Amino acid sequence: MKNKKINKLINNLVDASFIKGKLNNIFIKKTVTRLKNLKSDLAIFALEKYKKGLLRKLNETTLSIESPIKLSPKEIAGIKKSLNSSYTIHDSKFLLNPTILGGLRIKIGDYLLDYSLKNNIKQLGGVISGK
Repeated sequence: MKNKKINKLINNLVDASFIKGKLNNIFIKKTVTRLKNLKSDLAIFALEKYKKGLLRKLNETTLSIESPIKLSPKEIAGIKKSLNSSYTIHDSKFLLNPTILGGLRIKIGDYLLDYSLKNNIKQLGGVISGK
């Protein structure tokens, strides 16, 4: 029962740590200070849970673009702009990944948009083999 209450409290604190999808650093500092003042075993548990919750929530609004070639800042901004109407994006990162052969792999939180040549070949193989 105790863990259920702490989990609910931490989830509420994580949600309150963001304003329009961005971290509220002042609120986070105050929350960490308050959580540190709990009994040591409870403080460790709560701080770890809070950290994981913040990372999970941040991941939900992080755009990750993978490409086999380096994209210009203008190209990355264009991709971000085209996705902004469907997704909340507050951070973006670019990863060079030659294993995808061509195209792009775009990830936002748990959503994966795979426009890579590697994925297209894999899908085509499934169609040909009847899977």
